[in-house]
Amino acid sequence: MNFREAFNDLNSLTTETAEIRNDVYQKAIKKAKLICEKWRIDIQTRIRRRRKMPGVLAREAGLSAEEEIDRIMKSVIEAIHQEIKSRFTRLNDLNSKFGFLLDIEKLYNKPLDNDVQISCKNLSRFYNTGSGGLGLKIVVARCQ
Repeated sequence: MNFREAFNDLNSLTTETAEIRNDVYQKAIKKAKLICEKWRIDIQTRIRRRRKMPGVLAREAGLSAEEEIDRIMKSVIEAIHQEIKSRFTRLNDLNSKFGFLLDIEKLYNKPLDNDVQISCKNLSRFYNTGSGGLGLKIVVARCQ
């Protein structure tokens, strides 16, 4: 697998996690309740108490077990989503700079495709060669 394929896979994963983020924890809680009922495990409605601050109502001070699981699962899913996005950003930068070099069909087109010429110019700007990508275009043309 090259970085272009990894870029496409991570892009799909980022989109998928963003779409399913809200439903995953609700489905997990429902499934856990069904399993507990099936195995005849009593689900206690234990309430976790937080330190009550002045001006906070009694209901706001505690979380039910389901609310606590909901809060934890949301934070875990959000952390996973943020990590995927940060790795995706780095890979996206790599793909935008060098990804065109992996598209062999476009590189072998004569004359050079306009997208390839623009990518050569962008790559030369990144490395500050001052040639406007001409050297890279010549190398690509020689490979043809």
